[in-house]
Amino acid sequence: MPDGARPRVLWVVPRMMWPAVSGGEIRVLSLMRRLAGRYRLSLMFPAAAGQETRAEATALYLERQGLEKVHVVRRSPSRDLGAFGRLKPRTIQDFHDPAFAAALRAVLDEGKTDLVQLEFAEMGQYARLAHRYAPTVLTEHDAGFLTWNRHYQRPEPSRYAGEAGIEWLRRNLYEFELFRHCDRVIALSPADAAIFGRLTDPDKIRVVPTGVNLENFPFRPLEGREPGSVVFVGFYGHYPNEDAAVFLCRDIWPRLRELAPEARLRLVGSSPTPRVHGLADESVEVVGTVPDVHPSLARARVFAAPVRLGRGIKGKILEAFASGVPVVALPQSCEAMPDARDGEHLLIARTPEEFARKCAELLREEALSTRLALAARELVEKSWGHDRQADLLDEAYRELLSSPNFLR
Repeated sequence: MPDGARPRVLWVVPRMMWPAVSGGEIRVLSLMRRLAGRYRLSLMFPAAAGQETRAEATALYLERQGLEKVHVVRRSPSRDLGAFGRLKPRTIQDFHDPAFAAALRAVLDEGKTDLVQLEFAEMGQYARLAHRYAPTVLTEHDAGFLTWNRHYQRPEPSRYAGEAGIEWLRRNLYEFELFRHCDRVIALSPADAAIFGRLTDPDKIRVVPTGVNLENFPFRPLEGREPGSVVFVGFYGHYPNEDAAVFLCRDIWPRLRELAPEARLRLVGSSPTPRVHGLADESVEVVGTVPDVHPSLARARVFAAPVRLGRGIKGKILEAFASGVPVVALPQSCEAMPDARDGEHLLIARTPEEFARKCAELLREEALSTRLALAARELVEKSWGHDRQADLLDEAYRELLSSPNFLR
């Protein structure tokens, strides 16, 4: 790489990132936009049969946004996994694709890649291949898959408990193996980093926390918000969000309605499951997919975050903080956000009864709601803007690229 030239980074992702729906997709696109002026960025992703037209439109859009090249690979998943492949978690097996590996190898063979960025554990299985060619960085978006009580031990009894135990073991073995081939592992919170540190050298791990695009989530004061309005936002294809919606409606909502009969709940977000659709009633509206969640946040008086499962910083809470809607959350919903303090930036509740009571308190007390909302916005501006994310990832890249071990 000539002196002064921008390093060339290839990002490898498991699906089309645009239009961004999930928090992970929003994060990836935001970081790429902010790093495009510092690096020559390319992107590679698989596209399923029937998605070719949309995939090409996505590639064209992203190249116009500043990416040098977007490689679209026709997805051809294979069940011929081999002995080791069959030990992979099922969600990872779905992305075992020899055609994708061949396409990745062909791009790397050109010798025009200075660093490979793998996003999500699904793409981590290509770390061994990538590491033969360039320094390799993996962003692991969900440490919850590595913790029994936050992902596999679900609140409802299940006849699949034994199978879940096997899957948990597979996931830990898989991550242990793939981390060996990564020069850096990016965690989304210090709590996640501690979990990854049990499986790999802690010196490999860097924390680049989840953030929020503050420009897309302007602060709106309490005046003009709908009285009695409560909102929850999530991608319901992700089980922890489905569980949160069900828990909210079945365990918390009846108690809240007793305290605040005027309360109305809106469940906003993509891919509502049949269980989520079944929660609708005269006081609960399942809104589903919206082009922009900010208007839903801007009209609400309370953001409910009863997320029991998963780990890491919840982007939905950061968006609520930025938008000025006060938050009530379970402790596990915000454990990766130690700077967000109970009674100062949000209210934390430990039981359904307490959760309902604190939501009702915010619906009634404008002074408390305003104080929390202003403090939360100040905190998110200080700690969780996307510009800070980009600087931290840039620092991790520069550290690797300047190492004598990787100078080419």
